[in-house]
Amino acid sequence: MNVALDLDGTIADLRSALVRDMNYELSAFQQWVKADYEQFMADARHVWDDAHCYVPPTEPNIGLTVGELQSVVDTVDIVTNTAGSIDAVNAWLAKHDVEYNRLIHGVRSGRSKQSYDYDVYIDDKPGMAGTVPVQYMPNRPWNDTVRGGGDYMYHSLEPSYLDSEGIPTRQFETDATWLIRYDGLTDVVENIRYVRQ
Repeated sequence: MNVALDLDGTIADLRSALVRDMNYELSAFQQWVKADYEQFMADARHVWDDAHCYVPPTEPNIGLTVGELQSVVDTVDIVTNTAGSIDAVNAWLAKHDVEYNRLIHGVRSGRSKQSYDYDVYIDDKPGMAGTVPVQYMPNRPWNDTVRGGGDYMYHSLEPSYLDSEGIPTRQFETDATWLIRYDGLTDVVENIRYVRQ
């Protein structure tokens, strides 16, 4: 099982850094689309390139959790469209002890994330729902409206990967694509561990 793990909004809390360093209001992150996308990307680039050491992880011990993910899958690649430079991203990943196989910068490669051949995507981008085989989507304000229906099977790991009767679920036994919402990356690790048994 090969996993594409996103950076901004998934393991790196760029939102907090933008609120702190660039005076963004939290309300600017209620939806995916930004009023001034070019300015947003310029501000994100500034934070990544000049203050990446102050971008917090989205959850404590992110390096350990990604390490656990590495232990239950074949490959974890960081696949991102971040505005930050490769050097800044590599420095941030090293600081937080995040181990990975490859770093793929989608914008610089000229390819969309969906065009890569991964079995699982862990990504906060709402527009990916139903376009990749399996997407684990962290619960964030900007993707809150993405719920079930359409071209994909929907499941939630809120608060865990157990069903309403407390029984672990084996999700991927269908040809339909999956969107699975989660609160913490540890739930994703446990879910994948169970699915792969």
